[in-house]
Formats: sequence, structure tokens, C-alpha cells
Amino acid sequence: MQAFARELTELGVRLAVDDFGSGFSSFLYLRYFDCYFAKIEGSLVREITRSGRTRLIVENMARLLQRLSIEVVAEFVESREAAEILRRAGIRYGQGYYLGMPLRCPGNGD
Repeated sequence: MQAFARELTELGVRLAVDDFGSGFSSFLYLRYFDCYFAKIEGSLVREITRSGRTRLIVENMARLLQRLSIEVVAEFVESREAAEILRRAGIRYGQGYYLGMPLRCPGNGD
């Protein structure tokens, strides 16, 4: 698997870890794969406005990823408050209802 991932990277493919923080294995991916993006697990992002503990976890995960030169994406950004916390943590990318509703792709039966 590592050799395949390395070949993809050499071809210019940017690898991403999805649902980062949802299990211990996601940290191992950082060790074995040259990832370009990591998407922080949405259930963690949802809780950052209600739980100081979760907020601290997300902030430190972001800090670790940034120090590894991995772009951080936050899932489930659903409020201005959450977006502001993420912005202060240095997270530049996000997805969720606060940022925009899902849209149909052009040309898919519209």
C-alpha cells in the first residue's frame, strides 16, 4: 500500500486522510503516507462550540497537521462560532452548512 501511495504521489496525486481523528489508525497514516490534506472528523468539529475538551483536541490536531505541512480541512462547519474557532486555529478549509448548502453538479440531469 505504501508503494502504491508513493507512486501516486510521484504522479502528482495529492493524498488526503478522511475522517482524521475518528480512530487511532488515522495517526498511523501520517507516519506511512505523504498526505497533502487531512479532513478532521465532523463529530469533533460539531462539538467544538460546546466542549472545551473537544476544542482543545481539534486545535492540537490542527497544530500537529500544520507542523507536518498537511493542509487541514474541517468537516461539519455549521455555525459562525465554529468557523471562527477553526479560523483562529489556522484551519483554512472547511465544509458544512454554514459555508454553503450542497449543490448538484452541472450536467447531472438539471
